[in-house]
Amino acid sequence: MAGDTAAVGELTGLDAAALQGGFADTAVAGRWLDDGIAPNGASGRAFTTGSVHGFDLTFGAPKSVSLLRALTDDIGEKTMLAAHQKGIDAAMTYLHEHAGYTRVHNPVTGKKDLRRLPGLVGIAYQHETSRCGDPHLHTHVIVPNRQARADGTLVSIDSKSLFHEAKAAGVIYQAVVRHELHAAIGAEWSAVDGHTGMAEIAGVTKRCLKAWSQRSTRLRQWAHNHLVVVDGEPTAQQLAAAQKATRPAKPESTSWAALKAEWRADARGLEYDRAAHFEARAARRATPRMLTDRARLARLVAQIDKPAFTRADLVEGVGALLPVDAPGDPRALIERITDMVGVRVSAAREAHHREGHEMFTVDAVIAEETRIFDMVDETDTRARLDVRTADLDDLSPDQARAIASIAASPYLVQPLQAPAGAGKTHSLQALRAGAHRANKEVLVLAPTGKAVDEAMRDEAGDRGLTVAKALYLVEEGQLRVDRRTVIVVDEASMVGTPELRRLLEASTAGRAKIVLVGDAYQLAPVKARGGMFEQLCQDLPWSQRLGEVWRMRDPAERDASLALRSARGNRLRQAVGWYRNHNRLHTGDAIAMATDATTAYIAARGQRRRDPLRHLGDCRRHQPAPPPPLHSRGSSECAGGPRSACPRR
Repeated sequence: MAGDTAAVGELTGLDAAALQGGFADTAVAGRWLDDGIAPNGASGRAFTTGSVHGFDLTFGAPKSVSLLRALTDDIGEKTMLAAHQKGIDAAMTYLHEHAGYTRVHNPVTGKKDLRRLPGLVGIAYQHETSRCGDPHLHTHVIVPNRQARADGTLVSIDSKSLFHEAKAAGVIYQAVVRHELHAAIGAEWSAVDGHTGMAEIAGVTKRCLKAWSQRSTRLRQWAHNHLVVVDGEPTAQQLAAAQKATRPAKPESTSWAALKAEWRADARGLEYDRAAHFEARAARRATPRMLTDRARLARLVAQIDKPAFTRADLVEGVGALLPVDAPGDPRALIERITDMVGVRVSAAREAHHREGHEMFTVDAVIAEETRIFDMVDETDTRARLDVRTADLDDLSPDQARAIASIAASPYLVQPLQAPAGAGKTHSLQALRAGAHRANKEVLVLAPTGKAVDEAMRDEAGDRGLTVAKALYLVEEGQLRVDRRTVIVVDEASMVGTPELRRLLEASTAGRAKIVLVGDAYQLAPVKARGGMFEQLCQDLPWSQRLGEVWRMRDPAERDASLALRSARGNRLRQAVGWYRNHNRLHTGDAIAMATDATTAYIAARGQRRRDPLRHLGDCRRHQPAPPPPLHSRGSSECAGGPRSACPRR
């Protein structure tokens, strides 16, 4: 029970024992879940065939915690369980405060406003084992989708709010478990996984964790034996398939006492490395305190991989970084730090907006993007290139205009946006000719080696490097960038903002012209803040754009490909109609579609066809246009997310 315990008890008829976490009456719980009727008979709208009856929130202890609970003594068992339960209480409190809403129709606005519920009631089922019978302490909290409103009526929960905040609640659970066990037994912890917010107790060896993880081992063995595994490790999708294919029944009937006796007699035992414990303790003590220093906190939280994010995203980042010895309640501390470092970049939400509607950033991200904006206005007349008419003869008018404008521009930072198939690398050959007349070298950079190889094969530059390698060489003093260098960054939309800032700092310091080439509709960089290429294409008046596609022979197909790329409005619907009418739209399960696509691709390569393969799944699999950037010289709001003005503009 999270929230106002007394009020919820009065509204639902739950007795004091139930409200304090006592044992649930399965008949009462079943009636609440199945029929939406509280113990006192209160109810609301009846469930229909398609109704959601409840939500399963699962809180799982780290494997090392489960092992110490199962393989040590009774004191260790009680200590681990107490930390686990406190973590659940904190997570449920967070969910009530940030996702405990129902939606109520507002007759004035015609919209459904969010109204906070007095509390959230859940039925907790504690499980002790993995599906292979190994120790795995975890609790399923089943939250009925009929909760008491302040007037006593049972209403549905706003599920989108609940889903949006669920991961943040899980991170809070993990942070509380770490805090409690450090305080109780002096536990030290390994590095926190930034994605899950989970860490293992330092000292419990990896070999021991693996030995007691039969389920994980079976999943990987099945994936290796039944699926094509690339680079030695199965993907998340492959592991999900393995999980379904190898899902055993849980040993539910075995008592806790019998499980303990079985585990403590197991030859695998508990392997503990005390040296690892002391190393983790020394590392923790050497880490500077950051709880009261806003600037340090902001820089730390800036590891988040999005330029603008919701409060829940920020909670996840702070929760993963919270020191285990921080004084006070971890959940309250995480919330306070989140509010301290978050900088709102959207208008405050209205009554019908969910908490996830509001967008935030941190000081370090603002400073980084402002630094980029400070550099893009740099000019140097010696950055102009001597591109002549003869160099442009084999280009289309659209291509010739863009390349001539880039060559004549004195700006050191020059974006060129172009869709796939627009001939951008072919067009860059003319730019290379102009650079050679000025005795300049064209250095081609790209996020991947494959993209570098393709650009060099098309003779877009004199030398090619990946962005990471180039930055390393520059910072080590092994690569000189100066006025005699023209840098072409291919696939620039996939370069993260931190890497782009470092590139621009090197190029502008050396007064080298840098041409950023890419497609703003392309996928954003993986696990890195992006969006700056699109921002620069939109904001810089001297940015160039190629608008024609030459890869397809049929003009109608060219237009459809551009409409599909932008993924908006009537043009998108018309494009999908064109693909459907020309037998280009296919559906099916992922494996069959992948097989068909691979077969068609190999056949097309064999026929040396240059037309791209258009194998589309349902519309949900198509990548939408990227979200708006954090900074803009204008100010507007759209369905894709808020946009705010850049401080310097």
